[in-house]
Amino acid sequence: MWRDDEGAEWLHAPSHWSPNTQHRRVSSPAEVEALLESPPDEPVQVWAWIDEAAGLIHARQFAPSEGKPEDEACGSACMALSTLPARPLTVVHGRGSAIRVRPRDTEVDLGDACMID
Repeated sequence: MWRDDEGAEWLHAPSHWSPNTQHRRVSSPAEVEALLESPPDEPVQVWAWIDEAAGLIHARQFAPSEGKPEDEACGSACMALSTLPARPLTVVHGRGSAIRVRPRDTEVDLGDACMID
């Protein structure tokens, strides 16, 4: 783990740390936000581009079968998501959460402003 010059905390880990998550792309961030309950194919991260050129995504992670009806900022799902377009991403979640991910071969850097316990 390390802290960058902007104060963000980062970790480096294998991208396969999220083996159970499926990813479903939808057409817009509004469609992501409109979900009122967990999709039947959970665990799933539903996502859409906010700005594809900038690598900015809106996503929500649902996993009630794993005890998490919705995970506000699911880092492991974002790690796996970053390998789909295989490029750095900023994944924006519900209430102000954002995670930056940078894929590197079979591993990923994950970080942003956070507290480390």
